[in-house]
Amino acid sequence: MDVALKIWRFDPGSGERVLKEYEVEAPEWACLLDVLDIVKDRVDGTLSYRKSCRMMICGSCGMRMDGRAVLAWFIRSQEEMNPIHKEALCIMCGCCVSECNSMESDPEFFGPAALAKGFRFVGDPRDQATVERLESLNDEHGIWDCTRCYFCNERCPKGVDPRDSIAKLGAESIKAGIDRDLGAKHAKWFVHSAKTTGWLRETELVPKTQGVASAIKETKFALSLFKHGKVPLVPHVARNVQEARALYEVVKAQGRDGAAGIVQGERALGRLEPNHEPKEGR
Repeated sequence: MDVALKIWRFDPGSGERVLKEYEVEAPEWACLLDVLDIVKDRVDGTLSYRKSCRMMICGSCGMRMDGRAVLAWFIRSQEEMNPIHKEALCIMCGCCVSECNSMESDPEFFGPAALAKGFRFVGDPRDQATVERLESLNDEHGIWDCTRCYFCNERCPKGVDPRDSIAKLGAESIKAGIDRDLGAKHAKWFVHSAKTTGWLRETELVPKTQGVASAIKETKFALSLFKHGKVPLVPHVARNVQEARALYEVVKAQGRDGAAGIVQGERALGRLEPNHEPKEGR
C-alpha cells in the first residue's frame, strides 16, 4: 500500500519545527512503527524516534498520531488482539522459568517464557511467519516437551499462564498439520477418543500414537495393566456421549479450531468468581 506521512521535524538551524512529508510503499499489515522504519531505512536516515520491545511493555514508542497519544507499534482493534491479551502482560521476570520442571529434566527445553513469547507472535494477526514459527517451536525440546505440571501458571505474577500459551501453540500446530511429534499424535487421538466414546481409549493409545511396532514392544506392560483391569477388551462408552460429540461439532461449526477454542475458554473462565458463580450482569 502507498502511505503518506507528515512528520514534525526539528530544524537545528532555526530552532523551529517543520512539518515534512514522506511517501513510501509499505505492506498492508504494517503498523506506524513499521512505516517509520521504512522511512528511516529507505528515504531519510536522519529521522530519529524511540522504540524497543515491540511488545507493549516498555512504552518507548509512545508518540502522537493524528492529534492523539498512541503506541506506534499498536494499531489493531482490541478484538483482534484479544487472543494474545494474556501473553502481552508478560514482564519477563523469569518466575515461570525458575519454577519449570521440564527445564530441570531437559536443560535444552525452550521453557515457558520463550514459548509464551512464541504465541505472542503466532497469535498476532499481523504475523507473516506463523507456519515457520510453529515448525521451529515443534523442535524436540519445544512445545511437546512440557510436562504440564502447571507450576508456571501458579507462579506467574501477571496472569500470563504460560502453560496455556503452550497449549495454544500445540493446538495451532495441529490445525496447521504440524503433527509429527508423539505429543501431537497423542493430543489428536485424545480428541478423537473423547468425541467417539466420551473417554480416553487407553487400549488403543500406544498403537495410535507410537505405532504398532512400539505397541508390540510394550506387550509385557500391557499384560500387567490387563491383570489389574486397566485394559478393557471392549471400549467403554460414556452414558451421555452425544454431549461430547455435540460439543465437538459446535466448536467445528464456529470455526474455533486451534488456539481460538482455548481463548474462548479463557474468556469464559474469566467471567467466573472463585466460587464459580457468574459475575453479576454477565
